[in-house]
Amino acid sequence: MSDGGDIADTATGKRLVDLAVDTYGKLDVLVNVAGILRDKMIFNLDDEDWDAVIRVHLRGHFSTIKPAAAYWRQQRNPDGHYRIINFTSDSALQGSPGQPNYAAAKMGIIGLTASVANALGRYGVTANAIAPGAATRLTATIPQDKKLGADRPATDDSRSPDNIAPIVSYLASEASDWLSGRTLGAAGYGVTLWNNPEVRASISSEGPWDPEDLARQVEKEFRPLAEGLHPSIFMAQVPK
Repeated sequence: MSDGGDIADTATGKRLVDLAVDTYGKLDVLVNVAGILRDKMIFNLDDEDWDAVIRVHLRGHFSTIKPAAAYWRQQRNPDGHYRIINFTSDSALQGSPGQPNYAAAKMGIIGLTASVANALGRYGVTANAIAPGAATRLTATIPQDKKLGADRPATDDSRSPDNIAPIVSYLASEASDWLSGRTLGAAGYGVTLWNNPEVRASISSEGPWDPEDLARQVEKEFRPLAEGLHPSIFMAQVPK
């Protein structure tokens, strides 16, 4: 079965959830993978291209998660083994310089995933995100000289979407009950677990900050940990 509706339209999301329940008698797993690209550097990005990418990715996830969450809440089954599997991207996690709209949307999905994991755990739902690395119709729109791994031979199957399926299958299974609110990476023949954001260092004052004292403490405590751009697979694309 398929539905050609606009995934960012909430009516489409509800229709898809209702269709699954009507057809199979229940809903156990929701996978959100729809997406588009409108790549440009931030100084050249049109308003319409920003809005379109944010809408499809973020509202597209919301449109299906909301009715699925309502359905699972109605079940009142803390042992339901229900699953939400969202798709994020290394573009968000590592800052692709030519994809500000896509990176923002995909980082938003990580926040959305964490939120619904915390909100829905009592109803037997886990929610996790996957950052995939694969050659698809989506990545086919990227110019060849901008693609990561563009030097791989055409016969190399490490970029096949088939390599992402096993971790999706695992997350959809009852065996993954222990994992929720996390971001995984899957590319080639490897799977990674990303850290959730965490505090690396902190400073404090006994009262309102004196700007010069604040500057001294920031330099002393933060600079050794954070000077310069963070390491990224996109460093070769950063303008010099």
